Amino acid sequence: MNCLTIGPIKMKKAIVALTAILMFNCGPDQIECTLYTYTIRNESGKNITIKAYRINRPDIAPVITNLAIGEKLTKNYRSCPPSGNYNFTDFYADRNTRIIDSITVIYENSKFRGFREDCSDRNPLSFCDYSTEVTFTFTAQDYENAQDCNGKCN
Repeated sequence: MNCLTIGPIKMKKAIVALTAILMFNCGPDQIECTLYTYTIRNESGKNITIKAYRINRPDIAPVITNLAIGEKLTKNYRSCPPSGNYNFTDFYADRNTRIIDSITVIYENSKFRGFREDCSDRNPLSFCDYSTEVTFTFTAQDYENAQDCNGKCN
């Protein structure tokens, strides 16, 4: 037997070893993915209803999120290349309404405040913070700053 000949048992071992090496060095496990964790908290002292929508698509029903007093809601997103980054606008969207740019926050049908996607400090749609973990807290001051709707916010 010359040195280039490999027996059937050694050949099987070599194939298994090569397969194992390829499995651990290639594939989706080696892709650098990012986990985004977004949380909203209701510390306003009022029950909140959030209506999320796309301003130029009135034909699409808003995505509604309800948040009781003291409640928090957390959503996680996993981004793997080649997909892009997430930001807080994704939090309010659902699978059918993936792109939203506006929300209306309604405090117990007595006050409301609208927000558009931008970079302001007290904006639950701020897209300037690209951190992987962000919490937005609705406070009593947010309620005080909201506009009165005389019980007709919906």
